[in-house]
Amino acid sequence: MEKPLIKLIPDFIKSHIAERHDLKKAIINSWWLLLEKIFRSIINLFVIIWIGRYLGPEQYGLYNYVFAYIVIFTSIASMGIDGIVIRELVKKPGLKDTIIGSAFFIKISGGILALILSAVVTFFLELDNIQLRYFILIISAGFVFQAFDVVDSWFQSRVESKFIVYSKSAALALISISRIILILSKASLRFFIIAGLIEMILYAAGFMITYLIRGNSIRKWKINSGKVKEIINESWPLIISGIMVAVFFRIDQIMLGRMGSFHDVGIYNSALKISEFFNLVPLIILPSIYPAMIRYRELNDKKFNYMIEKITAIMFTVSIIILVFTAVLSKTIVTLFFGSSYSNASIPLIILSAASIFNFSAALRIQVFFIKKLTIYNIYCGAIGVLCIVLLNYLLIPRIGVTGAAAANLISVFISGFASSFLFGRLRHLGVLQLRGFVFFWKYLNFRMDKT
Repeated sequence: MEKPLIKLIPDFIKSHIAERHDLKKAIINSWWLLLEKIFRSIINLFVIIWIGRYLGPEQYGLYNYVFAYIVIFTSIASMGIDGIVIRELVKKPGLKDTIIGSAFFIKISGGILALILSAVVTFFLELDNIQLRYFILIISAGFVFQAFDVVDSWFQSRVESKFIVYSKSAALALISISRIILILSKASLRFFIIAGLIEMILYAAGFMITYLIRGNSIRKWKINSGKVKEIINESWPLIISGIMVAVFFRIDQIMLGRMGSFHDVGIYNSALKISEFFNLVPLIILPSIYPAMIRYRELNDKKFNYMIEKITAIMFTVSIIILVFTAVLSKTIVTLFFGSSYSNASIPLIILSAASIFNFSAALRIQVFFIKKLTIYNIYCGAIGVLCIVLLNYLLIPRIGVTGAAAANLISVFISGFASSFLFGRLRHLGVLQLRGFVFFWKYLNFRMDKT
């Protein structure tokens, strides 16, 4: 199975890694992760479209309103420790059981905390909707099972993600088939909500089965209070930034549901799902070039800066092509995918496609933050984004409904994902580089990465 993946690697890269087995293993591992994300996104889009057509805008809106709540609390359940755990496992493989055991304790504690918080918040905000509170409580129970994600971190630290890809793909296939069966049997919304909980359980079971098959034992896991404290002390900025990202990308649906209707949420989400699928582009581009970005940074700042301009220009060009495509065919795309009852999503789809321009630039900027050790600015820019989107939704949703939510998304991602660079002295130069990539994009559209 690895030979087809090697064929996907460009020849000029293969020539450099031919005798470097560790590097080759790392690149193949990255391809496994990338292919799994693309496969999952395609399958999920197919299934969610079918669910949307079956449920109709009102019930589909309620379905997505529930998951919008859940996503916000997911960051608390994950505790932002995945990257830290992977690093610790790479550096100290001899402490595997202590690191995994301590991480599992942190995550299961975070899952319980997230479950309690989601129940409390839902109780006070949704006093009049018992069904909604019941649905959110069902899905929130899955937070506890996210603790088993520590197994994924162990496989990634060993550069053996293909085993987890097998597990995730099997779980995805089972849950997708079950949802299709629910549609064909004309099941009520309650069963689709329960399927969401079962999905989390299946992923957890898959992780553990894969871990045990590889000759490991969970009985050896140990909880070390010092290691727990060490991981938490390092992870708190990631928890905060993760919560802000989740709020930024889901608060529009919650505010639409509360200030508008679940029907509005259904219309908006249909446009959002299509635009999010197009956002796979940076998912494909950025992981592949991240090692090269690190290398160029080590060579000299001039080459690194040029690389930022070039990548910005390429992703800007891709986003413009996507925008033109959706602008011309938005109504046809929405109707073809979700049906005529969702035709009002065509204008929001165009606006959300425009937002992709700045989603792409924000994704690149995050990579630069990691390389230059400026990750604290994730929190600052995220806070700006949350403030903007809440305020804009509050102003625009009562006036223009779903289109207002889409416009709030566009303006907020422009401010937080790009313009905010000019608010901080250490980011201003990065903002200028990306601005050049936008304005003079045609100058960078060649096949050479080195400045000529």
